[in-house]
Amino acid sequence: MILLICILVFTLIVLYILNRKTKKVIVFIGPRSTGKTVVLHQILENKTYNTVPTLETYTSSYITDTIPNLHTSDVLTKYNICNEKAKYFFFFSDENQLKEILNEDRIYKFLIYFVFKGKKDELVNYDEIKKKISKKRFICLENDGKNLLKFF
Repeated sequence: MILLICILVFTLIVLYILNRKTKKVIVFIGPRSTGKTVVLHQILENKTYNTVPTLETYTSSYITDTIPNLHTSDVLTKYNICNEKAKYFFFFSDENQLKEILNEDRIYKFLIYFVFKGKKDELVNYDEIKKKISKKRFICLENDGKNLLKFF
């Protein structure tokens, strides 16, 4: 009887572990003033805000330790791209910001969507960009952040 109860408990634990839902990790990354916060407000609050970029660099502190911001040329470190299970949304406002990340070969093992907040005709080299990026991973929001929801 005890063996039967142990087998039943073990089976329930295994079923629980196999059936639990995994959490989605969605990360907004990109240079300053590319629309990350504005889009987040549009999605979460259904409101459009004009935001002001942070002009001075800040440091984080924990108890007595100070954690400085990293200024590095390594794209993966700069944008904290490290989780292969996460879905990244890289916001850019011009082609130069996009070239910075596309020149890094190591980014292709991550799921990164490239997001332009404006309209397609505002990009000068739109056709070149489409050649470098898969059509499914290039998103033009047309100035409406809610268009991003279908990619979550």
